[in-house]
Amino acid sequence: MDQSFAIRRATRSSHEPTRVNFQGTLTDPLSGLPVADGTYSITFRIYDAVTGGTLLWDETQSVAVSGGLFNVMLGSVEPLTATVFDRPPVYLELQVAPDPPLTPRLPFGYVPYAFHAEQAGALSRLGFSRTAVDSVGNVGVHPAATIGADGLPIVSYYDSTNGDLKVAHCGNAACTAGNTLTAVDSADNVGSHTSIAIGADGLPLISYYDVTNGDLKVAHCGNAACSASNTVTTLDSAGNVGNWTSIALGMDGLPVVSYYDDTNDDLKVAHCSNVACTAATLSTVDSAGNTGAFTSITIALDGLPVISYYDVTNGDLKVAHCGTFACSAGNTLTPVDGGGVDAGTWTSITLGADGLPVIAYGEDSNKDLKVAHCGNNGCTAGNTVTTVDAVDFVGQSPSITIGADGLPLISYYMITDGDLRVAHCGNAACSAANSITAVDSAGNVGSLTSITVGTDGLPLISYQDITNGDLKVAHCSNRFCIPFHRPR
Repeated sequence: MDQSFAIRRATRSSHEPTRVNFQGTLTDPLSGLPVADGTYSITFRIYDAVTGGTLLWDETQSVAVSGGLFNVMLGSVEPLTATVFDRPPVYLELQVAPDPPLTPRLPFGYVPYAFHAEQAGALSRLGFSRTAVDSVGNVGVHPAATIGADGLPIVSYYDSTNGDLKVAHCGNAACTAGNTLTAVDSADNVGSHTSIAIGADGLPLISYYDVTNGDLKVAHCGNAACSASNTVTTLDSAGNVGNWTSIALGMDGLPVVSYYDDTNDDLKVAHCSNVACTAATLSTVDSAGNTGAFTSITIALDGLPVISYYDVTNGDLKVAHCGTFACSAGNTLTPVDGGGVDAGTWTSITLGADGLPVIAYGEDSNKDLKVAHCGNNGCTAGNTVTTVDAVDFVGQSPSITIGADGLPLISYYMITDGDLRVAHCGNAACSAANSITAVDSAGNVGSLTSITVGTDGLPLISYQDITNGDLKVAHCSNRFCIPFHRPR
C-alpha cells in the first residue's frame, strides 16, 4: 500500500496525555487507486530514529477507510504523553496488517501542539509549491488556467493596476521558473472575467470583459505563450455585456463562449465562426428574469454545450443544455438547486469521468461549498446535490476539474480565514470521503481560483493573493493535494 499523511491539529497541557489528529490515505501500489472501503488494522509506532532506534510508543487501532481516506486520533488506545516528544526528532511508523511497516517513517520533530503552529509551512511545502508568478501592481484578478499544446501551464488574468489583459506562460510544470508575462490587450480598461481554452489550432483563446466599453472580447494568441501576433476581437457590444465569461472548444472545432448580458439580465452565448474567433453568432439562451450570472461552460457527452449559471431572481443554480452547437435553438433550462435556499453563485462545471456534468458552486444562504452531480447530459433528472464544505464562510470562486484518478478536484476560497482550499472528492458525485486541505493561508489568499491538471498528472491552481496583490500558482505534489503523500 502507498501512504499519504496530513497532521491536522493537536492540543496538550504540560506533560499530560494528549491526542494527535492524524489523517492519511491508503492506495494500491499497483493501480495507484484508493484501497477498498472497509476497516483496517493499523499499528502506529513512534521511534527516536528514522530507521532502527528505540520504540517510544505504539498502539493498534481498527480504522475505518472510505475512498482510501482515514482519520484517527493517535493516543486513543495507548496514552500518548508529551514526554515522547521531549527529545526530537522522533518518527512515526505505520503498519497496515498484514503488510510490513510502511517506509520511510514520518518525522515529527516537535511536540504536537507546537508542530501544527511552527511547522505548518513546512508541511505545505512538502505537499505543494506556491509561487508568486506576477507581483507588479495589483494583478491576478479573475485568473484562468489551462495546459497549452506545449505541455506547459498558461494563465490569463486581469492587471487591475493598468487595466490590462495579461497572460503568464509557465517555464515548467510548477510555474516556479522561466515564466513569461505578456500584456495581450491594454486598450482602455480590459481583461476582467477571463477564461482560457486551447483552440483546434493548438493556440490559446481567451474570452474576457472590456470594462470601459462594456463589451465581450476574445483574444486569439499567435503562439503558445501569447507573446506575439495576437488578434483581439470584440464579439458583442450591444449594451453592457461580457461579464462572467467562460470559453470551451465545441465538438465542431469552434470556440463557444457563455456570458452575462448586464443590460438585459440575460444568459448569452457566442458561437465562433472560425478558429480564431474573429466573428461569431450570438444567441440569448435564458431571459426569464435576472439570470445568467457566474456562467461556466463545458461540452456534454452528446457533443452539445452545457452551461451552469445563477438565476438571480429566484436564487437558483440553473443549467442550460444547448440544442445546437451554437445554442441557437432547442435549449433546455433546468433549476438544479435552490427552492428555498440561495444557491448557484460562482459556478464551475466540468465533465466527470463517468461522462456526466458535475458543478461546484456556492450556497449563499449557508455560506457553503456545494457540488451537483447531474443524472444526464442536460441535468434534467437524477441529479444529486452535496455540501462539500460547511465550515464557516466557504465556497466562493470554486473551480472544478477531474484529477488523474478520475475524481473531481475543487479549488476555492475560504472567506473566514482568507485561505485557498482544495477539496479532493471521494467519488464521482463528491458525496462521501472527501478530503479538504488549506493550500495557502499566508495572508488573505485564494480569491478567484482556477484549477487544472498538468501533463505530470498533478493539480495546478492559479489564484490571487489579495494581501499582496499578486498572481500566485500552487502546484500539488500528489493527486490529493495534501502533504506527505509518499510511496511505500
